[in-house]
Amino acid sequence: MRDHQQAAQAANLPIWLEATSTGSRALYLSMGFEEIEEIRLGKGKVAADASPQPDGPGVSLWAMVWWPTPTPEATP
Repeated sequence: MRDHQQAAQAANLPIWLEATSTGSRALYLSMGFEEIEEIRLGKGKVAADASPQPDGPGVSLWAMVWWPTPTPEATP
């Protein structure tokens, strides 16, 4: 991921991704990603582990973004 962040920094581009577990969410937060939104899939149909469950809570994932650090050459 650090290689991708370096390439994105050089191109002045953000990186968007979805974390699919609390562990990956924590990892991406530690790497400078910002949580944009928690998304719940299958609410009312599946359990947190995605097994069928009527009225289940659904499966969480987190939309996240990493923003490059502004540099003088990237500023208009």
